[in-house]
Amino acid sequence: AVVSTQSTGIVANATVLRGKSLEISCQATGVPNPTLSWTKDGRTVPSLNKEDNIAIQNHSSPLESILLVESIELYHSGNYSCTAVNYFGTQTHSLDITVKSEPYWVEEFDTETLNVTTTTTLNITCQIAGYPDPNPRAYLLRQTTFPPATATDLLTDPTATLIPYSHDLLSFTLTTNSSIESAWIGCIGTNELGSLMAFRRLFVHEPFHLVENETARRNVYIESENYQLACPITGHPSPSNTTWTLPSNQTLTKIGEAPLIIETFGFDDEGSYMCTVVNDWGMTMTTDIFLAVEYDKPNVTVDYKDVPMSHVGIITCIGHGKPVVNLTLLQETDIVNNVTKHILGDYVVLTYTYLMTESMVGSWSCRAENVLGDVYEETMLLKYFSAASVILSPPVERNTRYNETEPTDIFCNTTGVPTPQVTILINGLNSTAGSNSPGILVHSLGDGNYRVRVKNSQLGTTRIECGAENHWGSERLTTSVVNNYSLSCYKCVTKVCASANADISIAHIIAVYPEPRYISWNLSTDPSYTDTTTRLQNTSLQIDPGFVEYEAFISSITPGIEGVQFEIVDAKSGSPLQVYTDLEIYEPISAVLLGPTTAQRAGDNVTITASITAQPLPQLRWFLNSQEIPPSSDEVVVGESRLTLVHVTGGAKHVVTLEIVPVSSCHTARTQSIVVTVLGDRPPSIYNMPPLIEKNEGDKLELVCRATGDPEPTVSWFKRSDTTSQLRFTGVKEVLLQIPEVKQEHVGTWECRATNNAGQTDVRYMELLLAPTSSGALGTQSSPEVILSSILTVIFVVLVGPLLLAVYCLKRRRQRQLKAISPVSESCGFNERTSLEKEIRKLVTPDFYQSSDNQDPASETPNPVLYVNPYSTNKLPPLQSPLPAMPPLPRRCNSAHTVRSRDGCENRAQSASPTNCCTPATTASEHDDRKLSTTAQRGSVTSKSHQSAGDA
Repeated sequence: AVVSTQSTGIVANATVLRGKSLEISCQATGVPNPTLSWTKDGRTVPSLNKEDNIAIQNHSSPLESILLVESIELYHSGNYSCTAVNYFGTQTHSLDITVKSEPYWVEEFDTETLNVTTTTTLNITCQIAGYPDPNPRAYLLRQTTFPPATATDLLTDPTATLIPYSHDLLSFTLTTNSSIESAWIGCIGTNELGSLMAFRRLFVHEPFHLVENETARRNVYIESENYQLACPITGHPSPSNTTWTLPSNQTLTKIGEAPLIIETFGFDDEGSYMCTVVNDWGMTMTTDIFLAVEYDKPNVTVDYKDVPMSHVGIITCIGHGKPVVNLTLLQETDIVNNVTKHILGDYVVLTYTYLMTESMVGSWSCRAENVLGDVYEETMLLKYFSAASVILSPPVERNTRYNETEPTDIFCNTTGVPTPQVTILINGLNSTAGSNSPGILVHSLGDGNYRVRVKNSQLGTTRIECGAENHWGSERLTTSVVNNYSLSCYKCVTKVCASANADISIAHIIAVYPEPRYISWNLSTDPSYTDTTTRLQNTSLQIDPGFVEYEAFISSITPGIEGVQFEIVDAKSGSPLQVYTDLEIYEPISAVLLGPTTAQRAGDNVTITASITAQPLPQLRWFLNSQEIPPSSDEVVVGESRLTLVHVTGGAKHVVTLEIVPVSSCHTARTQSIVVTVLGDRPPSIYNMPPLIEKNEGDKLELVCRATGDPEPTVSWFKRSDTTSQLRFTGVKEVLLQIPEVKQEHVGTWECRATNNAGQTDVRYMELLLAPTSSGALGTQSSPEVILSSILTVIFVVLVGPLLLAVYCLKRRRQRQLKAISPVSESCGFNERTSLEKEIRKLVTPDFYQSSDNQDPASETPNPVLYVNPYSTNKLPPLQSPLPAMPPLPRRCNSAHTVRSRDGCENRAQSASPTNCCTPATTASEHDDRKLSTTAQRGSVTSKSHQSAGDA
């Protein structure tokens, strides 16, 4: 493809396959000859870059630079720019190279078969690269004989499990059961150019290990028949045979995992049994099991229940032991016959049925013994029983008078065998012996007998329930003690505070028994009260026997209501009880303390204002720093609701407290405080700041900037540039400037600035310099790189020195020839100096100028073919003394930008419009010096590659 260079700075595109070669040619013209250089993605490309496999070949005729990449890789993708620079300008052409590649292995996938366990953590590398991104993935395939043949088969296999991984490292734990003996790990990458995959086979096994919860020592009952001993080793594949080594050193081999069978276990069989297992994979493991002879000593469990006289009872004895025990039943010391026995394995069950009589009362026992002479005996005691019963005294309800001196006693007597459990309930609540209810005392008299004492000051009815219960029966009896008393006020409200239009409630608790004859609520108002919006409702609630709560709800309290009258009439005597509740309508206290919200300066007057609303108004007391303030002083002025601090001192905090003292019982006292902060009066000052510090490059710099002031100043370090200061560090009172390694970028002026609210800012400057370095000092040891550099310098001076001297001589000779040129006739409008300067200009000015419709024809400012990069930092310096103006020179030029592959294919995407130019005419006097003028050359920038991404 051909890319036009009609306009400078054009960027073309090209695509190359990985592994192919790339050649980009750049040609340029200009006088003096421009210098060609290459950049990739903005970084300079050296002439021989072995790391990136890039080589640059430069040719002088024509002036050309070729960038070569023998085998292109993905990292060669990027923007390549060729820049031509001479004294009069700069021109750059760019080319975007995109390298595509089918998937390939960055690191070859290991396909060697791997033996793993069911819990092995695998680390497998799956690194596939390419462009576009092949998206490398890894899959786990279980129980597959052969892996998929194509990438499509793998990606569509429903049994394939995608394994997540990161940074090209596949790490996972293979978890499977023992029935799976093989699996496959597949690594695949695909893109539009192709696919790449490989597989690695895994043989899964489980190492031999001991079975969980198996112990190395086992106890075996003596005379056990056909005792089976299994080897406690498991794994996968399973053992193919098991070899046993007995305590007598005899060996037995079993097929597979067959257990060792001991026909009758005795004392001679006690000892260590060693088992060794082997499987088809050659895995082996050995373990020891110690069998110890054990026998159970006799043991007896007795089950029986006591029964009343003439009832049938059963005694059951259960004996256990190894060997089997002999079980007998004894009454006192006599063996009891007519018993029934059953042997169930190691257990012997004996039962005896009897009729309860007085002759059965006494000590009984069950005895178990074995052939080894061991004996165990369990004893029991048979007794006769009677059901529980209750006797209350007095048995009927008793009426008493309130406030009588003598209490009322109720006795609860119980009988039964065994002694019954007694329960005393007072008004339905359990009251055990020794615990008291209000006005009631329960006392135990022993042998299941209790006394309940009820004081006659206990109001209302006291219900007493006495219960007794044992195994053979239960009984409960109930009685009551009734105390009558006169009407009285238990808890009554005499005053209520309420705000206007509020809703209130008034509750009185009255001691009344029985129910009253009459109750009433009435509002008490002044003569001028005419408001009818206030409503009164009432309810009653019995909260305890003999106690009733009477409550009135009053809505929308308005001025003029002075109180509430409550009246209740006793049901028996007819005498009334009256309670008057006084109502006070008030406005709650609202207090707001207002003061300065910002810090004050020393010497200012500070005013604190209190905004108080209430009815009636409370009294105010002022405190300064916990000390009460008199009405007036030299430092504080107290007004009705205002406090002024006169000429406050600096650097302090003043706590102003207002205490609100109510004059009404409906109000509560409260306090509010405000803190006044007064700033200090001492501006910041920096001290001990050196004006200049000199450090070697790489040294560590630590410098503390300290300042004093009140309030404490904020200290900051700034790095100053030409126009700005950049904040680096900040702190209070002091700040540390810390530079781990001093570099050139740290050199310059550093500013330490201290500020507070007391005055102006203090600033100090510190100049940081790099100490000069000395080379070749005595005592220094040269590195091999320095020695090699010195040798190359000497060789360069010896070889190139004569050449430079010859060039200098030729230049001097040329200057003498220029001085000998004949001056032009004055009629041509040039003097001798003008002609000489014209010849000099021809030496330093290209004879190849670019035409432009926007350029002044009379201007002699030459425009080189190559574009000057506006972002380049290597700008050519301006001429120190401008040359006199000369008429423009006709010229001829042609420019084209060609991209061709190495095999010779060439495509033209865009043709440049040629510009007609001509070489400057020469006079007869200049004919001999024709070689001083430069001939315009065709300039082109050619890029070669094997594949083009398309027309530009």
